[in-house]
Amino acid sequence: MKVKDLIFAVSSGLILFLSFPKIDLEPLAFGAFIPLLFALKGKRKSQTFLLSLLAGIIFNLMLFHWVVVVMRDYGGLPFPLALVILFLMACYLGLYFGLSFTVAGFIERRGGFRMTITLPFIWVFFEYGKSHLLTGFPWENLGYSQYLFLPFVQGADVAGVYGISFLIVLCNTFLFSLLTFFNKKKEFPWFEMCFTLFLVVTVLWYGYGRIEYVQERVREGEAVHVKLIQPNIAQGVKWNPAYQEETMKILESLSLARRDGPPDLIIWPEAATPFYFQLKSAYTMWVEHIIHQTRACLLFGSPAFTVERSLVRYHNSAFLVSSEGKVLGRYDKIHLVPFGEYVPLQELLFFVHKMVEDIGDFSPGEQPGVLSFQGKNLGVLICYEIIFPELVRRCVEQGASFLVTITNDAWFGRTGAPYQHNSMAAFRAIENRVFVARAANTGITSLIDPAGKIICATEIFTPAIVTGKITLIKIPTLYNRYGDIFVLVCAVFSAVFLAGSLLRKKG
Repeated sequence: MKVKDLIFAVSSGLILFLSFPKIDLEPLAFGAFIPLLFALKGKRKSQTFLLSLLAGIIFNLMLFHWVVVVMRDYGGLPFPLALVILFLMACYLGLYFGLSFTVAGFIERRGGFRMTITLPFIWVFFEYGKSHLLTGFPWENLGYSQYLFLPFVQGADVAGVYGISFLIVLCNTFLFSLLTFFNKKKEFPWFEMCFTLFLVVTVLWYGYGRIEYVQERVREGEAVHVKLIQPNIAQGVKWNPAYQEETMKILESLSLARRDGPPDLIIWPEAATPFYFQLKSAYTMWVEHIIHQTRACLLFGSPAFTVERSLVRYHNSAFLVSSEGKVLGRYDKIHLVPFGEYVPLQELLFFVHKMVEDIGDFSPGEQPGVLSFQGKNLGVLICYEIIFPELVRRCVEQGASFLVTITNDAWFGRTGAPYQHNSMAAFRAIENRVFVARAANTGITSLIDPAGKIICATEIFTPAIVTGKITLIKIPTLYNRYGDIFVLVCAVFSAVFLAGSLLRKKG
């Protein structure tokens, strides 16, 4: 294995990282794999795996740099151990790079289809696997890099984010085939060119038309006026009882501030009340007083608990309270964050502390967060639940007319993670054609329309108010109805490619 090949593999990882938030050089994603593909030419199976694994490790080390901040500052781990955890995480996620390119290369070497044809299908198959194995971690899948390229990503309402990942890999393999032709004077890649151009042109034509249609529907729909609060409470004092009064003063001041007329719904972020709202206390009465003053419904995050046969279970919850102070509904978070809300494999990872020590390990909820106010249904997602398309689909299927995601991204510090987190919410809006309102403790707080356009977004680590109009529209989508059917198509094609190459070899 030559040094040049190693440099090419590392370059692919670095280029791909640059296409994601907060750097946002999204066009780079369409050529990020080209150096790696050149490095893989003529390589054996083991070399293909190691080079593509290296590219994946470099990409994930850069993308998840914020893991060190979280583990060191809030997990209580020494800096060297936090680095080790980041490296192990990057190695695990890099495996999916290695497997994708190795399987595609294996098919090509066995006399089957060229890697430039098979790789997009196989990539989607393994990306879906990464998103579901071991509780799933679909954070910043390849397609998310294009969240700002709105015409290109509208097809997510058909094929989800995996469809966008497919197109990005397809563009990479076509450009590589073209460069190979000019460099080596090989056969012109007519099939790759026709297939790629047909799909890209079709997707862009569909995207521009879909944006125009969605905008027309937004102008016609019934509106709900929302007010999103970003209190900017430092994580180091958030759970300090001595700071509870100051927290409530900040929430009250921002909620009562006059901005663009009276809202129908005020939204506070995840765990906005650092106390148990369900327990009647002076702080609970304070929240109710704020609600009466604003004369609006309030949705906010708060720790909660249930008692079953003397067993207490704690939950990360969201409460919806009417303008009269009546609790209209509560949602208990279903998909919990490992190490943030519970520690998996506690006997093995005895040295890792949960990052919120003031509350016991959380228990997951069971029902999707579809809550109602004033005859309208909203879907509630807490923290990184917004990155799981299936969970969001269930909310819309059960009648949610718009989505609210509340989060506390203070854990991430001033890294790229808050920007990455916000970018993924845009795809949930496109897939389901609904508005998404995102309230974050330290930012980014944003409003996203059904075409995935981020209408407004705050700076991080500053108190802020976002007001806006959410239009309630109902646009059925293939993705919302059928889910990841495109992944199944890719899985079938991958199986056919693999079986075909094996049979041809035997023959």
